[in-house]
Amino acid sequence: MRDRGGTLTCVEHSAARRRREDLSVREWIATRFRDDVQDAIWHLEAFDELAAYLDAHGLRAAVPELDLQLGAPASDEDIDALDAERAHPVPTSLRLLWRAHGRASWKLGTDGRRLLGPREVLARRAATRADVIVESLAGEPVTFLGDFPRDDGHVFGHVVDSGEPHWDASLAWSIATRLVGDLEVALVAAAPILGDLRYGQRTERQERGVYLEKDGAFWDAVVDLDAGVATVRVGPIDHVGETLIERIEPGTAEAWLDAQAAQRWALGYRNPPPAKPRTSGRTPATKPAKAPRPTAKAKARKGSPKAPPKAAKAKATKPSPRAIKKSPPKRAVRSKRTSK
Repeated sequence: MRDRGGTLTCVEHSAARRRREDLSVREWIATRFRDDVQDAIWHLEAFDELAAYLDAHGLRAAVPELDLQLGAPASDEDIDALDAERAHPVPTSLRLLWRAHGRASWKLGTDGRRLLGPREVLARRAATRADVIVESLAGEPVTFLGDFPRDDGHVFGHVVDSGEPHWDASLAWSIATRLVGDLEVALVAAAPILGDLRYGQRTERQERGVYLEKDGAFWDAVVDLDAGVATVRVGPIDHVGETLIERIEPGTAEAWLDAQAAQRWALGYRNPPPAKPRTSGRTPATKPAKAPRPTAKAKARKGSPKAPPKAAKAKATKPSPRAIKKSPPKRAVRSKRTSK
């Protein structure tokens, strides 16, 4: 409280003021790709920051076809050459952008956008009184630079869903909503994992978890030991349940998990019972089981007139009567007596 006589009336939560650590990777990309108080150069340099983040956190595999490029600055001679062909001068914001990066592009699969440099704009210039400064990979115009007088400065435009061009005075807004904004849309569609990971988490990470149950409910907690992210799921067993995500100090992640598990243990949560081993693949019979049918060998011993199955016929055959008469058991007994 700043004033001694002040009274707290309410506490407000502003999602726009959250720290990076409180955002998912997808939410961080959205905030990094658009900030209405930043200029066009800041928005364009999000390409480099995104590429560095993906490399540092092992996320390149999630978008293997992503290609991000930031070109070298354009020369004043090239900008002046385009300016000389126009009826109205190149806006200062665009001139400053080209002086920082003469070209830029992104490609993801078959989709992509290109920021054209002054030479390319001049080469594509037509008699439409509008220069294309951003185009798709297929060469379709995305963002225009009008060559007409406007007191309000609305000379940057692009075609909206209605099919009509929308003009604005801010180059930063035009870059954020189309060149960079279209990349955000493509990333969300190509890599849903960006919405599951918190800022700072890696795809390959050290984790530790505890799972407990009580009266048909479960408590499942997993901590990322490196990033200090705790994910807790609670709900009825055999259901997804609700997910709560909390930031903790990475060095205290294991102690935090042990303390939380001890609290649940005090409330009556326990480890789930181990699954009973299956002793038989058959279900218990409700009626008396019938006597098993005799096998082919048993039928042969009983002298059954039925022929054994074809598969067993080659393995077990009856001895011939002649073979039995040639080696009777009596002769074997007599030979033992004579030897004594």
